[in-house]
Amino acid sequence: MSLKYIAILCLISAVIGGVVTKMYSPPKTVEVTRDVTHTEIQVVTHTVKLPSGEIDTTTTTNQDIKQVDTDNKSTPSPVIPKNWLVSGTYGTDIHTLMPAYGVDVKRRILGPLFIGGNADSSGRIGLTLGMEF
Repeated sequence: MSLKYIAILCLISAVIGGVVTKMYSPPKTVEVTRDVTHTEIQVVTHTVKLPSGEIDTTTTTNQDIKQVDTDNKSTPSPVIPKNWLVSGTYGTDIHTLMPAYGVDVKRRILGPLFIGGNADSSGRIGLTLGMEF
C-alpha cells in the first residue's frame, strides 16, 4: 500500500473517530436564575364626613418591596480531556484469512491532535495521526 493511501486512511479514520466522539459526548448544561424584585405600592384614601358638614380626607401610602428570588448560577465542572488512548485491535488478512491481534497507542500532542503508533501480530507496525472533534 502506498503512502498516499495510508495518509487517506488516517484522515478518514480521524474524521470518523471525531464524529463518533462528538455524538457520544455529554451535553453541557447551564442553569441560571435571575433576581426578581416585586414592588407593591398601596395608596389608601379614607374620607369621613363630620357632623359639622366638613369632610376629613386622610391619604396613606404604603410601599412594600419583596425580594422573591436570588441570582444562582450552576455549571458543571469542566471536563479535562485525557492525553493518552490505548486500544486493542483485531483484524484478518484478506488473502490468507489469518487473524492478527494488535495494540494501538495514541498521545495528545496539541489541542485536539493525536499522534500514535500501532503494531500487530502479523509483523506490521504503523503510525497514526488523528484529531478529536
